[in-house]
Amino acid sequence: MMHETEAPRSRRPLTFLTTPVWERARRLAVEGRHEAAATEYQVLTDLDPDDVKASLKLAHHLVEAGHPARAADEYLRLAGIYVRLGHPRRAMTVALRALRVESSRVVRVRLAPLMAGLGPMAAALCEQVSRVHILSGRPEQARDVLGLLVHSEPTALPRRLRLAELDLAKGRTTEAMAELRVVADGLRARGRTQDLLRVLEMMHAHGGPDEAVLRELATIYLRCGQPRRAQRKLEVLHRVAPRDRVTVERLARVHATFGRLESTLRLLGRLVTLAESQADRDELRAVLRRAASWCSDASYQRALDDLGIWAARPKAARRADYRLGRGASTRHARGRRGAVPPPLPRWMRLRTKAATASGEIKVLDDQVPTLGDLDPRFEEREERVDNTLELINEALELTDDALELIDGAIPRSRARSGARSGAQSGAVGCPA
Repeated sequence: MMHETEAPRSRRPLTFLTTPVWERARRLAVEGRHEAAATEYQVLTDLDPDDVKASLKLAHHLVEAGHPARAADEYLRLAGIYVRLGHPRRAMTVALRALRVESSRVVRVRLAPLMAGLGPMAAALCEQVSRVHILSGRPEQARDVLGLLVHSEPTALPRRLRLAELDLAKGRTTEAMAELRVVADGLRARGRTQDLLRVLEMMHAHGGPDEAVLRELATIYLRCGQPRRAQRKLEVLHRVAPRDRVTVERLARVHATFGRLESTLRLLGRLVTLAESQADRDELRAVLRRAASWCSDASYQRALDDLGIWAARPKAARRADYRLGRGASTRHARGRRGAVPPPLPRWMRLRTKAATASGEIKVLDDQVPTLGDLDPRFEEREERVDNTLELINEALELTDDALELIDGAIPRSRARSGARSGAQSGAVGCPA
């Protein structure tokens, strides 16, 4: 029969329908009636969605008619057709045309289908789209497009860093810290120390004091010969982890490098206490041996020997006879006549003098030397900060002494009051 020999209706050519539409569209385009021409080309794309010629004409006349958003959508749809047909360069061209026509329409959802087909050109497209969004004041869209690129190329560290910066700009600290950790791991594996320092400083500045970050920063600064910066990180780390013996020892060594022997000895005393509380006598002896090589000053060496002798005694036999940086301990001497008064603040003290082996008198200046790798403008401010920290430490030590005196005075006061009440009761019981 006739219907058995006919081709299916879906496979019949649509030339008999599209030919008059094409003629009308061309005539309207010549007349400059872009709105009407776009309508005719829309009909052609509806009849054949893969007709790239009709799609190009439609997008062009939409732009001329003043509909850039619809034109950008059509260009992006055409880019998907070119990707599917295996023409990545043409897809890249029409996608960039959409970006120039209406950049706000080029978003992650529209770019995701093109990533696999564009190949190496996808990175250049996403970079350009992200840059345009940033310049246009659309950081959310820029972050989404850059995230798409990072997801497709996880090892691209500069893009991850820009993604973290965008997250920080929008207040997404948790997401930014996660990206920065990935970047830091990659830089550490590649041995890029300067870039790693930059990333770690960003993590410290925006993520708050983190023990691992501070320890790594201090280690790198010490290795690079920048003790001043290492000291700042070690001070913060000491507040975060006050019982970390490695931090205390490093901080004491930095102070010894700057000639602050008083602070060095105080920190070494703290280190002795920590080692005893953790029952590590071997490490205590090793620390004292290492500390002896930090400075050759005779007064420092004598104080270090006193510290070793004091640490070797049993706790019950230790009285307040160990002289540390705050002068002779006065817990038991303050109640006696002629007791040593508490030390003056550092800014009120005169520089001490000591005789050398040859008999020559020299001034032990504990001022910090000027370092060539630092900006001289910061030296005076940093010295004031150091003086303030030492005053705070001395005030805390005096508070501890006062509390211990109070703790010792309470039992004695109770004993005296008990003896007084017993004497009174005995006097009442005697006959007249």
